[in-house]
Amino acid sequence: MALTPGRVDASWGDTGTVTGEATAMSLAAPDLQCSTSGVSVIGLGVITSATVSWTPSSRPTSLSYTAKVVEKPEIPVVVSANSSATLSPSLLSALVGTDVTLRVTGALPETEWTVVSDQRLRVGALGLSVTCR
Repeated sequence: MALTPGRVDASWGDTGTVTGEATAMSLAAPDLQCSTSGVSVIGLGVITSATVSWTPSSRPTSLSYTAKVVEKPEIPVVVSANSSATLSPSLLSALVGTDVTLRVTGALPETEWTVVSDQRLRVGALGLSVTCR
């Protein structure tokens, strides 16, 4: 007599006691502030950069932030102290004369949870300035 594999249906239950509280949590998108600063360069005039800053979230724990210009070509932007990103004309030279979007993403470490905020910026026609919109 040969045995042939077949379907087996099984179910079980597991009981236990759970103690404690469940608390709903959410991540807050960064509240972005934008400011500009200029440096006078002989022969060129004032070269203006924009700094986008935010207060890093610490709830439910510290988030890790990244920033990028989302237009093509997509440009990663260095985040300083987990709380700001500065965009200079030289960084955005391929996007002269356009409006661009800086996307700041906060990520909860070791999860796929993220929050994003966008800041619109203007790259000057001559490529000498980046200003807040």
